[in-house]
Amino acid sequence: MDIVQVFVESGLLRSIGLFLVTFIGALITEMLSLYADTQGVKPFLRKMMPGKSRHWYVVANAILLPIIGTILSFIILEPESVKTSLCAGLTWCGSLQSLGFTIETKKS
Repeated sequence: MDIVQVFVESGLLRSIGLFLVTFIGALITEMLSLYADTQGVKPFLRKMMPGKSRHWYVVANAILLPIIGTILSFIILEPESVKTSLCAGLTWCGSLQSLGFTIETKKS
């Protein structure tokens, strides 16, 4: 049997596509969060890896948060269409950003 046919029939290709759309949603949320200056995972990173530059924390947050948001939203929400995948990425990454912002605000 042709490997491409197996790949398409298994639904794996569709799942990969939906995962990528979810990741795009998470990236959009990450880009928009830069205007609100939310903390995301920066407080966690500062505790786990102290002494890094501010730029390092911003870059690490920009990489980690969309990945974490994508994985969580894809597992928890199980999106089945492009719309639900995009919304899943937008909402979970935004929720994680807001959670980090709320924790930092309460400490102040």
